[in-house]
Amino acid sequence: LFTNGGAIAEYNGHNTKLDCRMNTLLNGAIKKILSITPSNIYAVGGNGTIVHYNGNSWQRIESGTDLPIQDIWGAYNEATGEYEILAVASKIMEDLGERQILKITGNQTVTLDQAGMYGYMSGVWFVPNTKYYIVGSGVFRKRSLNGSSPWVRYEPGEVTQYFSFDIKGNALNDIFVVGSFAEIVHFNGINWKTYHNIPTYIDNFYSLDFKKNLMLAVGSSRYGRNAVLVVGRRK
Repeated sequence: LFTNGGAIAEYNGHNTKLDCRMNTLLNGAIKKILSITPSNIYAVGGNGTIVHYNGNSWQRIESGTDLPIQDIWGAYNEATGEYEILAVASKIMEDLGERQILKITGNQTVTLDQAGMYGYMSGVWFVPNTKYYIVGSGVFRKRSLNGSSPWVRYEPGEVTQYFSFDIKGNALNDIFVVGSFAEIVHFNGINWKTYHNIPTYIDNFYSLDFKKNLMLAVGSSRYGRNAVLVVGRRK
């Protein structure tokens, strides 16, 4: 699935099919897509935009915020037998005190406690009931969404000293974080390792995806002149 901000295109390896039906439901441009199944798709973006596809039609989900939603992630919760879906909203480099952590269930959202968080939020990834990560102005983690325990931030330099834009993983012992100054960081379950062999003409990495032994990070060159794609393969 691809988006230009106002529609979603589906590419099957041979043909592309464009779906514009959600366009009138959007409060702002689509930024991220979460496809659980072909008949269960969420898209999020500017001004608190959340839309959901149920296999037949698109519906708008009221987020309760006008902040831009930066990221969405979902994973199967074995305890509940349902998918757990979280989204993070924040104005990157604006309005430092405004941010939201949203839990999406069906066509409803609930705002979660953000005790311990500060700064901006840009990415979210988790394994339900085990470990939750949010990145942005630091890398934050939490073991459970239940109870009153706060989010805990890694000390500056423990993972990275720079702003982080995205986080994705295969498992809790196989996680990547990307961000400013072309930094790519990997967690093997024990240690975080920074990769320093990235070309110096790359400025920032804004997003990544990760499956088995393949990692893709996308960003921009210095001064935003060109798009950049970096491919990482596990040996």
